[in-house]
Amino acid sequence: MKMNRTRLELFILAFAILACCGCNPDRGKLVFNPGLNGPRMVETSDRVSMKVKVVALDMAIETVKDVTYSMMPKSIDSEGAVTLDVTYEAVHFEAKGLGGLFDGIQGLPNVPKPESLQDPFGTVAMQQSLDGLKGETFTIVVEHSGAVASVTGADAIATKIADAMAIPAHLSREEMRARVLKAYGDEGTRAILQGVFTKGPGKKLNPGDIWQESLTRADLPFPVKADRTYTLRARAEGVLTVDTKTQLALALTGDDMADAGAEPQHSRVELSGEGTGAIQIEEPTGWPIEGNVTAQVHGGLTLVRGLQFPLEATITSTVRSYPKFQAAP
Repeated sequence: MKMNRTRLELFILAFAILACCGCNPDRGKLVFNPGLNGPRMVETSDRVSMKVKVVALDMAIETVKDVTYSMMPKSIDSEGAVTLDVTYEAVHFEAKGLGGLFDGIQGLPNVPKPESLQDPFGTVAMQQSLDGLKGETFTIVVEHSGAVASVTGADAIATKIADAMAIPAHLSREEMRARVLKAYGDEGTRAILQGVFTKGPGKKLNPGDIWQESLTRADLPFPVKADRTYTLRARAEGVLTVDTKTQLALALTGDDMADAGAEPQHSRVELSGEGTGAIQIEEPTGWPIEGNVTAQVHGGLTLVRGLQFPLEATITSTVRSYPKFQAAP
């Protein structure tokens, strides 16, 4: 009898071990697990449309930034972190209306007149030089959770681009280099690409589950902090559909605005608002398929004491990805 009981216990133990061998610890979770399966094309687009009311004048400002990357997984460590080589395949940057804004402001009485307002934020120089990014490659590490842990090589690329720029008269080479490094160096690029990958909460997900993350984008016309809330809407045929709701906030003061002709002690930009969107994600790999978010923000722009201008903006961001040797969807 004792022998039969021992055999039964051994049978149950063996069955449990065999059953667990087929278990996937990531089952039901959102993780980044691309394997080493060849390059992926990732297309991103950011459009910012701003309206500023200067006394009786309504002025429109628009910036567009489209970037296409190819991302090649190179290695996966024991914790599941993936090292990828990322190459800029195409870059388009355009800014419209900034000159008109500052022409209008300079026409007002008692407004200081800086030496040059040909390119107040250096956007024309940026537009002319970002073509130099095409073909440049840097390296990123994406954790199993989908968090972009690090970027290396982007600082060197940003420095190269900044040193090749035609510098506006009111900026020094060092100031322009600092701007480009902030937006497109290692840390700026890490923040940009975190917007491509969706960081999972580290637990199994069911429709209706909610999690959060915070991002800061330094490459937009003004740095924007985003607190994003994700809600899993559906899971079907290997695709996760996730709804997003984003709280946006921006605040600049002092020297951030000085090169636009502002009085540092009185200048300020404050914007806040909310955005909504959705993203589809390949559940087996964690790659985004397609996503979008549109946000409305509003606030004020102050350049000199006593002069504040209402400002509102619409920010639209999209992302999509697909295997490099597959036609774009």
